[in-house]
Amino acid sequence: MRSENRWLFAATCLGTIATVAACGPREITATLVVQTEDAPSQQVSRTAEILAERFSEIRPTMFSTVMPTVSGHTITFTFRGESLGEQSLRPLALTRGVLTIAPADHPEEVWVTDLDIVDVRVFMTEQGPMLSLRVTPEAGGRLLEGTSKNIGRKAVTTWEGRTLISATISGAFSTQFQLPVPSVEESHVLLNVLRHGRLPAAVTSFEYRAASASGK
Repeated sequence: MRSENRWLFAATCLGTIATVAACGPREITATLVVQTEDAPSQQVSRTAEILAERFSEIRPTMFSTVMPTVSGHTITFTFRGESLGEQSLRPLALTRGVLTIAPADHPEEVWVTDLDIVDVRVFMTEQGPMLSLRVTPEAGGRLLEGTSKNIGRKAVTTWEGRTLISATISGAFSTQFQLPVPSVEESHVLLNVLRHGRLPAAVTSFEYRAASASGK
């Protein structure tokens, strides 16, 4: 074999080994154990899937992974590679993702919920972050009718049962609209949670365990 060919063969092998090593199993860096409310097994399993999707969206590197394991109402997430810290995971795990928009004087008359959202984005303005939402045609019809009849009155957007925004309706709107968000941190949580959907079963407890330096 000519010397340049031997060099090329060796370099290719080293590259292959490096790729395999990079893609191989990483050490466990953290685990997260959550408990859900009493719910059917299918709902708990789906909750595990949605949470894994939420966590994966903000993984630190392309080689970071998260794997859920379900046992009864307990879900254990195993993080390998560089993992997210407790501060990042906690709001994503404990937020069920329930959003409603309704007139302030008739809160039971809900026009839109998170289940109606088909697209969500966040963009920055001079006044702060804005949430851009697109909802189904059916929800858009309810919004158009409701906002048309309530111009000059207040509409309230709630998030997890608390008031997120209370604003006067200045004009009718339908399937696409924007909402101001109180903080950048909250906008990140809203974007992630609304993108992946409401948890079928609410999380009732959260326990984060960082791995030891040895990875055990």
